[in-house]
Amino acid sequence: MVRTGGRSAGQYEYSFGRQNWFEYALDEQRAARERVAIVDYSMLGKISVEGSGAEAFLQRVCTNNVAISCGRIAYTLLLNERGGIESDVTVARYANDRYMVMSSIARTRRDYLWLASLIEPDEQVRLRDETASLGVLGVMGPQSRALMAAVTELDVSNEAFPFNRFHDCHIGHAKVTAQRLSYSGELGWEIMVTPDFAEHVLDVLLSAGAPLGVKLLGSEALNALRVEKGFLHWGHDMAYTDSPHQVGLDFTCKTDKSPAFIGREAYLRRKAEAKGPYLCAVKLKDSAPLLHHNEPVLRDGQVVGYVTSGAFSAHFHCAVGLCFIDLPADAQSKEAIASGEYSVMIEGEPIAAEVSVQPFYDPLNERMLS
Repeated sequence: MVRTGGRSAGQYEYSFGRQNWFEYALDEQRAARERVAIVDYSMLGKISVEGSGAEAFLQRVCTNNVAISCGRIAYTLLLNERGGIESDVTVARYANDRYMVMSSIARTRRDYLWLASLIEPDEQVRLRDETASLGVLGVMGPQSRALMAAVTELDVSNEAFPFNRFHDCHIGHAKVTAQRLSYSGELGWEIMVTPDFAEHVLDVLLSAGAPLGVKLLGSEALNALRVEKGFLHWGHDMAYTDSPHQVGLDFTCKTDKSPAFIGREAYLRRKAEAKGPYLCAVKLKDSAPLLHHNEPVLRDGQVVGYVTSGAFSAHFHCAVGLCFIDLPADAQSKEAIASGEYSVMIEGEPIAAEVSVQPFYDPLNERMLS
């Protein structure tokens, strides 16, 4: 093992405990929460949906309203006929007949095939996978606005460039598209650039960000940021058997739009039944143990759920996670979940924990929307 300044360099030392990248990831989290950080998002799926029937098609397959004006973005779910979640994506409108659907990492092919299977024979809709044609750099943190103002000609104030909008601009010599989105819970942008200019744009951002304390961010740090913020990852915190009401994503389901989205009736029926389990946030009261996923969650000594995602939070200085929890037997709403004494079983030992139906970090989204 090669070591530099007391830290291992370039090699993993695998462990269920604190691995040799642990302190690096905490530094990266702090940069995103306190200053500004940059992450390579290029592996996000980018599916172009084009044609005169694009709007009607996406209205039918998406739970959210995507009959939006050009330059706007909508976060939405794709449901199956049983009201289960097949995917969560963002949908950006570029023109009357062109949208961009952005998928999570490693789900592009699945989302592409799902969308393709739903195109009716008479619909004028074309799909095109543009994932390899566009790099994406995520810029996040309280100083991200200062960084964006330093490298673009745009007015990046909250009034001129609100959340869920995008604009074309230049960074250095490159024409890019900047969209204001965040998977970290902080103020942030995603910069889309062709691969030939990606390294140039990164160099410009790093140079301008140096006085702001910019740091590159990796996937371990990003995972911790999104977990403490309560942002979900398909395949861990939701899947095709789960209903939006169970995971707190009712706000994406516009049940009065026309045409009705696929799975609408099943979703409404499942929501009315109000059956769990429900996705909640969990935080350990001891700063030593770690959470990964699948650890049993106990309420008053009885197993009532399990951890779906876990990470160590630099902000809270303890392990945090998301977990599915069953309702108490006599409960009428998910708010009753917070009652009782909770613990998480870790390596055979119950570790005291706090459970909340709201995320522990910035539950009102004030930082992200600032």
